[in-house]
Amino acid sequence: MTLAAIYIRQTEAGPTPAQQRAECNLAIAANGWTQAREFVDTESFTGRPGQAYGELLAAMRAKKIECVVSYSAERMFRGVRGMVQVFEHARAGGVTFFFCRENLSTEGVHGVHLVYAARLVAEIDLRRRSEITSLSNVHRRMAGLPVGRRRNVDPVLDRIVSDMLDEGIPVNAVARKLGVSRWAVRERAKARATQPQRE
Repeated sequence: MTLAAIYIRQTEAGPTPAQQRAECNLAIAANGWTQAREFVDTESFTGRPGQAYGELLAAMRAKKIECVVSYSAERMFRGVRGMVQVFEHARAGGVTFFFCRENLSTEGVHGVHLVYAARLVAEIDLRRRSEITSLSNVHRRMAGLPVGRRRNVDPVLDRIVSDMLDEGIPVNAVARKLGVSRWAVRERAKARATQPQRE
């Protein structure tokens, strides 16, 4: 008998825990598995996995479960790179995943291809992010700004952000071009809105 664990992630939007649990129970029954445990997380504002997620990984390492059943891949994972790491860790330990909504399993030959495809997407995403970072560093150098994490308020950067916003460049584009957070640009835009208009 395959020991299957259910993983549920609760959010304000999306399927309720009861809906997720019902789908997972149907999948377990249809495949003749035995439910071992249930892990339930609530959404984290940081985007990081919750405590139950860590407990699930520990149970996988201890070989207390053989299959993880989740309502969907989106409920299970927070990002592509994290998904690939867990997939590879799970396959090494003989643990498989089943996603109800997608009707996908990491078991067998199809599972091998699924993990390979996920790894490929993660590599593309990583390279693309690296290109964006490199491009933003070029723009920062051209603007005479330091490259790297900004630790303190930089009046020079603040002025450049303001000038770009005055030119009508969207917040997201300013953030990408200068390699700063969208939050920082939005905060600057709010500050500008409360200041007297330039003559």
